[in-house]
Amino acid sequence: MEESALTDKINLDCLHFHAWAMFLSQQRKRDIEGRETYLRTYGNYRSALKHLYRCADSPLPEWFNEQVTEYMNALRRMSAQERGVDPNTTHERGKMALPYQLYCAMSKKLLMEGVLGAMLIHVFSWNLSSRAHSTCGLCLSHLQRENDGLKVYIPHQKNDQDGEKQGRFPKHVYSNPTTPEICPLFCLSAYLACPDVGQDGNAIFPHANIYAAHSAHMERFKQKNKDMLQCYGLEPSDIGTHSNRKGSSTYVTSGITNGPSMMSICNCAGWDTGKVLGTYLRYESAGDQYIGRIVAGHAPSSGSRFAQLPPHFSPGVDTAIVRRLARLTFPAFGKTLALDAVREHLLATLLFHESWIHETLPLVHPLRNIPLWKDSSKVCAKEFVSADSNRDRWGNHISPTGIPMNLHILSHCEDAAASLHTLKDDMRAVVLQCMQERDMQCGNITQATIQVAMNEIVTPLVQRMDDLVQARQAEGLVEAHQADGALGLLRLPASSIQLPTKLTVRQAWVSYVSGDLPWMRLSTTHVSRKQRPHLADLHYLMKV
Repeated sequence: MEESALTDKINLDCLHFHAWAMFLSQQRKRDIEGRETYLRTYGNYRSALKHLYRCADSPLPEWFNEQVTEYMNALRRMSAQERGVDPNTTHERGKMALPYQLYCAMSKKLLMEGVLGAMLIHVFSWNLSSRAHSTCGLCLSHLQRENDGLKVYIPHQKNDQDGEKQGRFPKHVYSNPTTPEICPLFCLSAYLACPDVGQDGNAIFPHANIYAAHSAHMERFKQKNKDMLQCYGLEPSDIGTHSNRKGSSTYVTSGITNGPSMMSICNCAGWDTGKVLGTYLRYESAGDQYIGRIVAGHAPSSGSRFAQLPPHFSPGVDTAIVRRLARLTFPAFGKTLALDAVREHLLATLLFHESWIHETLPLVHPLRNIPLWKDSSKVCAKEFVSADSNRDRWGNHISPTGIPMNLHILSHCEDAAASLHTLKDDMRAVVLQCMQERDMQCGNITQATIQVAMNEIVTPLVQRMDDLVQARQAEGLVEAHQADGALGLLRLPASSIQLPTKLTVRQAWVSYVSGDLPWMRLSTTHVSRKQRPHLADLHYLMKV
């Protein structure tokens, strides 16, 4: 029935406040679950009555603005008092926010069961902070590759019907290589790569009534895994498809200690911030990128791992093989050139998690039977897949985005710590060398100074004596056994050296300081026991 025909049959002049109050009182007793009707339901009744007057082109009665407002305030006070004394009434109104730990457990459970469509909606609703109905309407044309993540456009939302507020601004989605069950890129690649998806055309979820089917499946999933929910203090009726949006926003604002700004969170969730704030505090990608990393499972407290790069192909990979494998794995993308970057990004994600897929998922899982694993050329492409650093080591111009300044500083500190760690074994020697060089420059007498001075004095003398010995050996003046280097004559046996006992002072001085065998270089070990007193007396005499 059209609204005009409905208003023609209703006489609004006969409607009074007492009839309206009686209607609301009856609604409080008609809740089919035996619980109090939510206050927002009464607000919907008031909005519907106001819309009825508008359709009938009738002015609002005087009692509408005064008595109805007063009655609504009274209902709020009564509801608060009843919740305070009724033990069966919860303080949470509507569906509860999904805790992060339960979100991860549900994602892993859905992946292990092979329900990839429900898993994708579940994970993307969390990462986009969007309603499940908006997630079900995503298309391939809404995806765009940018640096180390994906940009996702949602042109139509409940609070943005014409797409002018939030539809023009993308939401950033990031990979989580360490936890694939909550990685949005892995979930998307797994869903699009499975042959039983039946995806065709632009829509990611082409089936009719996908939102109703997803809601029904999640209800069965909650009943089946009731024990898992109870471990977190929840019942199946406490959470719904909207709990992902609530949980994501709650986790970003309160689940961490150094979250992003409230304005960035409001822009990401599409909440109205008022005329003034909405005019002067506009959307910027840096804040949304920071949110995207947090909801992807990268905790800011994880240090430099927060800036983890996604799986990507390094330079040198055969692009022809990559494109052929991408078309083989994701035929739903068609021949749209704008989506080639997205398709290659998803292919790198699958190749990076190949070992994890075959070790973790059941044998009958649809992801283990995709054509990619049967192609022999995937080995050549997998060799160039990397995600082990937060820096672009390969020169392919990929850098982490959405990183706060404190993590940039922490990354540089970790680099300095790693450099010091490599020097810890040589640190003592390096410090001593630096101190010795400083003392030598200042003229202080140290062990190194004496050693350098001795090397400068003794080395030329030793070299000169070696040359002299070699020259005299060539002339036949020195025996072969005496030519063992400049100091070889000091290694002669004691019995071969005989000191004369009858010498003048002049002859003794010449023999002591020169000659083929200078006595000044002899010690008691070079002469026999009988001649040791004579050598000692000679040393004493020459020193005097």
